[in-house]
Amino acid sequence: MQRFWRRVSAAVRRPVNVTSTVLMAALALPATAVGDWPTFRGDLARTGRAAAPIGAQPTLAWKTQLGGSVDGSPVVASGTVWVGTNHGTFAAVDAGTGAVRWRVSLDGAVCSAAALAQDRLVIGTARRFLYCLGLDGKTLWRVRAWDAVVASPLVLGDTCYWGSMDGVFHATRLADGAKIWEVQLAGGISAAAASDGQRIFVGDEAGTVWALLPTDGKTLWKVETSCHVMAAPVVADGKLLVPLVSPTRLVPPEIPYLMVLNADTGEQLWHVRGPRSIFASPILAPIGVAYVSVEGYLSDTLLRAQAADGTREVYRQQVGSVVDSSPAWAEDTAYFGAQDGCVYAVRLSDGAVLSRTRLAPKIYSSPALDGGKLYIGASDGHLYCLR
Repeated sequence: MQRFWRRVSAAVRRPVNVTSTVLMAALALPATAVGDWPTFRGDLARTGRAAAPIGAQPTLAWKTQLGGSVDGSPVVASGTVWVGTNHGTFAAVDAGTGAVRWRVSLDGAVCSAAALAQDRLVIGTARRFLYCLGLDGKTLWRVRAWDAVVASPLVLGDTCYWGSMDGVFHATRLADGAKIWEVQLAGGISAAAASDGQRIFVGDEAGTVWALLPTDGKTLWKVETSCHVMAAPVVADGKLLVPLVSPTRLVPPEIPYLMVLNADTGEQLWHVRGPRSIFASPILAPIGVAYVSVEGYLSDTLLRAQAADGTREVYRQQVGSVVDSSPAWAEDTAYFGAQDGCVYAVRLSDGAVLSRTRLAPKIYSSPALDGGKLYIGASDGHLYCLR
């Protein structure tokens, strides 16, 4: 979760009801837990790609007040959207109408997307817990880390992989929360891990990128940088796309703020260098690698695309505000939120901004695309649905 501590430090200190209480009766759901957007960025590789776009000029279908800033990202399946708030609530919302099916209170702010697998929802909180909920909102188990759990978990098979801000990366049995293994990384983990099914890729805030073996956590390779990894890497076409954040934001030095690595070996294939940072996961599209970069702390924000081999910049386009929201995309359109409170629709082939839909004061949430609709949270406490 990008820049977590700045946004929710107050929520971490706020007293929260430790007991998960169902506030509304749960509605029965189909047995499947497989949906079009069941995890952060839609899949384990964190590609952000959906089957179909919602169009260049989205309109509001509904909005639902959830009682706290919705900085985390929704997941969607079986006609239900699940999302949490920085007040520690986690809710199931009807995807068609926006009606709240149920709401539970967890211990600590929810700052990232859940992972949905095998009729279970796994989600971390700022008060150091990883929860596993049933589709009725009941807590099946929870485990505690030594520091906040702000990165979205990854479920591969019967195992949940998750990091905490103490720098420990965990493998936990999905069935009962039992520990399988833990490894200590070089820094705190605020970005979701990615997987190609054979390896787990995770970055930490000390700037190290790791490739781990899922069975025992063995390090296959690691790459050290002088930067921070604060957004999920992306696995695609045998490459690992790694967005990086400058260690100094007010007067940033030149850094390799976008690195493309060989997923098998960790060898650097190419990078883009400059006094910039990337707070959101990139896209590997037909045009090349598209991403949003920021110069300085709250300064110049650009949507850019680099040729897939890194040899040239394809385009650059000004964006109105800083972007923490990792884009969702389909065909030739990408969608993301920004700190100006707008959802942007952009054409990937040339970077043209097709629309800016203003929703709220700020948007940190990353969108979910499913069934011709886009779901995104906002700082005003609403979950929004656009179509």
